[in-house]
Amino acid sequence: MPTMSRNYLLFVLSLLLSGRILAVEFASELEKVHDRVWLGEDYWANPMEDWMVRDGRMVCVRSGTNRNIHLLTYGLGEKTAHFTTSVRLGLEKGSPKNGSAGFSIGILDQETRDPRASLLFGKGLVAGVKANGKLFIGKKLAEDALTSVEDLTLRFEARPPKRGDNYILRIIALEAATDKELSRLSSQVANGETLVGNVAIGCNMDSGPKVKGGPKLARFWFSDWKLSGDKVEARPELAFGPILYAMHTLSRGTLNLTAQMPPLGEKEAKKLRLDAKDKRGNWRKISETPIDSLSRTATFQVREWDHKRDIPYRVVFEQRSRKGAKKEKYYEGVIRKDPVNKREIVVAGFTGNKDTAFPNSTLVKNVTIVNPDVLFFSGDQIYEDVGGYGIHRNPVDLAVLNYLR
Repeated sequence: MPTMSRNYLLFVLSLLLSGRILAVEFASELEKVHDRVWLGEDYWANPMEDWMVRDGRMVCVRSGTNRNIHLLTYGLGEKTAHFTTSVRLGLEKGSPKNGSAGFSIGILDQETRDPRASLLFGKGLVAGVKANGKLFIGKKLAEDALTSVEDLTLRFEARPPKRGDNYILRIIALEAATDKELSRLSSQVANGETLVGNVAIGCNMDSGPKVKGGPKLARFWFSDWKLSGDKVEARPELAFGPILYAMHTLSRGTLNLTAQMPPLGEKEAKKLRLDAKDKRGNWRKISETPIDSLSRTATFQVREWDHKRDIPYRVVFEQRSRKGAKKEKYYEGVIRKDPVNKREIVVAGFTGNKDTAFPNSTLVKNVTIVNPDVLFFSGDQIYEDVGGYGIHRNPVDLAVLNYLR
């Protein structure tokens, strides 16, 4: 082997061992997404109906406190290491200039340590820019103000301690078009739990509860969100969508299956396909059905279903990029055989499920142990004020989005 090649391989091996090549990176690709309410499978928006993708940006369309977007598929691990997150943002046209925008870092439910349990009520270290142009980290506020927050890039950096136990934190404002530094603010935070968990962006995350009759708060747009560093961990299993879930009944050989979709865009696919595996294990198309434009559901009815065996199924959605690319996305499950020959069937009953227990992982675990034949939902499954964001009763489409969320 030539000396140069051997040295190069040794160099690459050293980088791999040091983790420098394997650093996890996330970058939003909103320019590929059609205009719509649902932001995508990588994100969880609070509240969903107050956000939308518009012209490649995530836009807050209604004023309020703590409007935020959690990153589902990437987060901050326990490791003591560096990370950087950045986002391009600007004040929405016609928005009041009273509020803030930026990041919430290290959002973690200490009891369960499940990233999903932090989506509704979790709190993290806030850092960003006030609508008046002043940078902040927690309660620390810069003395000088930017001349404008109409279009800039915010970058948050966390460097692990070399001595002692404090992370060095920086929030930096850059001119969006040139990356020219406009301002920066530094702070410190104790090492440990503070920087572990979810990362979110949003508006007014440093604000307290909204006072009735109080001033309207700022609305911002966001794009080019990035997260990288040795502290970042990928969590692809937490992606949610585009097919959110499906439920079914099987009775007297007739299958009724309903799939729930998120609020998609006008230029996206309008129907779903149902596939099932035959006895040889091959996928076969069973049916197609349209997605209802209001409920965002799609219901399949299949008569003469083989109800004497367990049959794997998948619901198929053709995901269409704004740039023309197409990709099939799947939601898979099993239609269990009709338990007509059992002397006794097991029924699991559900009622009064509130957001305080979200995502109800203990309930799921215990029901799985019981392995019921029938799931019975007897009422009180939906509370529209999830997360404390209130209830919309009109207009109809907004009320439906509120209900779906």
